[in-house]
Amino acid sequence: MTSTPDSKDHVSAIADNPPVVASDQTSLPLSDRTQADNLLLTLVESTASVTGEDFFPAFVKHLATTLGCAHAMITELNDGQFQTRAFWSRNLLQPNLSYDIKNTPCEIVLADGIYAQSADLQKTFPNNSNLIILNADSFLGVALTNSSKQTIGLISIMDVVPMPEIDKLQPIIQIFATRVAAELEREQTTLALKQLNQELELRVEERTASLKTSEERWQLALKGANDGIWDFDIATNKVFYSSRWKQMRGFADDEISDSLEECSSRIHPDDYDRVLATANNHLAGKTEFVEMEYRALCKDGSYIWVLERGQAIRNELGQPIRVIGSDTDITKNKLIESKLIKSEAQFRCLVEGGLDLIWSSNQDGLFTYLSPQFKALFGWDSSEWIGKSYTDLVHPDDLLRVKTLEFMVNVESGKQSWVVLKRKGCRKISR
Repeated sequence: MTSTPDSKDHVSAIADNPPVVASDQTSLPLSDRTQADNLLLTLVESTASVTGEDFFPAFVKHLATTLGCAHAMITELNDGQFQTRAFWSRNLLQPNLSYDIKNTPCEIVLADGIYAQSADLQKTFPNNSNLIILNADSFLGVALTNSSKQTIGLISIMDVVPMPEIDKLQPIIQIFATRVAAELEREQTTLALKQLNQELELRVEERTASLKTSEERWQLALKGANDGIWDFDIATNKVFYSSRWKQMRGFADDEISDSLEECSSRIHPDDYDRVLATANNHLAGKTEFVEMEYRALCKDGSYIWVLERGQAIRNELGQPIRVIGSDTDITKNKLIESKLIKSEAQFRCLVEGGLDLIWSSNQDGLFTYLSPQFKALFGWDSSEWIGKSYTDLVHPDDLLRVKTLEFMVNVESGKQSWVVLKRKGCRKISR
């Protein structure tokens, strides 16, 4: 990165106490799947209960310490400017800084979505002074995208030694990029519905022989979470359901097996074909993520509305081997939505079916709404008078006493008729 004058001071200060690194040292050997799963679960446990502004510094701290790398940062792209939201370096949380990403590995991340270099980073970017100051030798970065597929930042790690198994780190960073992007998007858009903004957090590699232990640790990390988590292993046709997933449907842990039918058989019949088609499209590689709403049958015979999000993990041939996702109970939101639709329909029926003219105007006295009764009263279509002043309807002799709530109006036919203005409408009267 190329920093601003102030940020260069921060970066230089970080270099004042460099760690002692052996010449033959390398970063984070991931010798087997169990170790990778344990690293992933450690990150989950460390950050599962942290949200909002506290999430970013907590995440980079645990990311760097868990993976054993020297530097970790979350960078936000906002109005064309790049600024770190959290920067962990040399075992300390550093001040946030703005920087220019031109001719840096971050620039490649934003262009390609991901960039990894296991060693000799400074040789690739010889003119980048900050990489020299940080003594960076290896780099891994993943772009952060919002729900509209727009890039909003990036997450990256750097180390002062090579990362020979950087390909095994990529899935871990990509998994948590979803969570980081969700937290960043929630702050940027200030959306109120927290559950709907919780992005998919857990995409893990294939389970090993120690699956039971991994699941127990995963359950502990998810104990306080509000979303139900599921993990479908395509090879075994088995599904892991978290305790929260079962509780959402009214079941105890021992009442739900690891069968796929535990989920599919409880999908509402009217939603089943749509849900199946959405899932098949994702497995076929037609969509990047799964996101759908459907009704799920509960133990007591009732239905809840579920927002389901997930993503397939694919092998080197692009074939799906696992699908991991989360379910959010949005029943309350659906009930509110239904009541609003019903209330709007009732109000519209009341307005359009009554005898009175219902109207509204802005502070300048210009009509913003006219109910259908306007045509019956005055002969014009209501659309012709939107944006016009109600005083244009008032007879000239009555303009001075319009506030008495009774005045004569000119109708399209040229005849004169009396109307009575009410607080929210008017009605033609006889004279």
